[in-house]
Amino acid sequence: MTTPAAPSLFDTLALNGVPLRNRLAVAPMTRISATAAGVPTEAMTRYYAGFARGGFGLIVTEGIYTDRAYAQGYAGQPGLTDAQQVAAWRQVVAAVHQQGGRIVAQLMHAGALSQANRFRDHTAGPSAVQPKGLQMTVYAGKGPYRMPRAMEEADILQAIEGFAQAARLARDAGFDGVEIHGANGYLLDQFLTGYTNQRQDAWGAASHSACACRWKPSARCALPWELASPSACASRKARSMISSISGRKARKARPPFSPRSRQAPWTTST
Repeated sequence: MTTPAAPSLFDTLALNGVPLRNRLAVAPMTRISATAAGVPTEAMTRYYAGFARGGFGLIVTEGIYTDRAYAQGYAGQPGLTDAQQVAAWRQVVAAVHQQGGRIVAQLMHAGALSQANRFRDHTAGPSAVQPKGLQMTVYAGKGPYRMPRAMEEADILQAIEGFAQAARLARDAGFDGVEIHGANGYLLDQFLTGYTNQRQDAWGAASHSACACRWKPSARCALPWELASPSACASRKARSMISSISGRKARKARPPFSPRSRQAPWTTST
């Protein structure tokens, strides 16, 4: 019996219905090169198109903020919240497609780790727990991280809707899919971590499975391209990047809240 040959990095692949010319992907990398209004620039178009021209099959964008409240994390970060941003992303996507590549938008909410946000002069997170360490000047941060305001339920629902609306706008811009940033201490990671989420309500981390289930509208059901009905929640074009230790009981042994954590490969957000 002949053993099938192992697939090569250069073999084609259908990723949940999206055809890729090979299995080489560009991971999301922060750039801080959008305009002050969060609009992608011509330099960003050349940047992403360059990876496609170089032969990569899939490109994942830098983190894109999802609402005009607390999502933005740093100066120069692009957003997906208005028509001007969508129009600029459409040019980026078209340039990547023209070079034979595919591109996925990474949707991100900074939560308590926000360092520069043109919409708010304070931060918000699951609980009033101050992140450790100093902000980064390259992100327009200064001094220690600020003490976040504990989010009310209305803030949480607004954040979830922000992910959903950003996904709709990503679809309108022509993206091939979206990835939810749930790692590195950002908002979703904050909610799934006991020492950053000290809530005693239904959004608390004491019951990890319950908390994760309540956030699923942002990670799965709110993000299909076909948003007309709840039956569309089985969309295969939404994925999440999570911390490799999110949800484990051993999280209590993890160092104090900091913006750095290990990352796990893509996992389906089901």
